[in-house]
This record gives sequence, structure tokens and C-alpha cells, in this order.
Amino acid sequence: MKKRISLLTAKEKSDKLQAAMYRLVGNDAFQEFIDQVRELQRNAILDMINDTVARDERLSLAAIGEIRAYETIAGLYEDFVQRNVERSDEQS
Repeated sequence: MKKRISLLTAKEKSDKLQAAMYRLVGNDAFQEFIDQVRELQRNAILDMINDTVARDERLSLAAIGEIRAYETIAGLYEDFVQRNVERSDEQS
């Protein structure tokens, strides 16, 4: 049974996810996942300008939350890649 981790700071959470991503970078399936996240985010943005969503506060808030979730996932990946590029440059 896994021990539940709680009371982590935002940085600690981000660091844990990025450490877990380390093994996934370069994996074609993971890259497809990130590409799919980006596509879903684009679709959620298009949903925001849909008249039905724009007129309904609940739907608008849900769409905003969805966009933020996709942005967080993609952002963690992009930050991780950037850190690795910087480390590679430092080692060169």
C-alpha cells in the first residue's frame, strides 16, 4: 500500500512530477500524450468562444478550469524540458 503524501508545497509537487517525467521523456507514447493535451487545450479555448458557453457562467467557469488543467500539465512538461536543456548546456 502506498503511503499518502500530503502537505507539499507547489514547488515540491512540481519537482515530484518532473522527477517522474524524467523516465518518460523521449518516449513516443508520452510525446503523443503531451500533443493530445495541447490539442484538448486548443479545443477548450475554442469552446470558450462558443455562444452557449459564453452566456452560461457555470459552463464558462468549467471551461476555464479545463484550460488551466491542460496548461498546468503542458507547463510542467515544458519546464522539465527547459531545465534539461539548461543542464545539457551547462555540461557542454
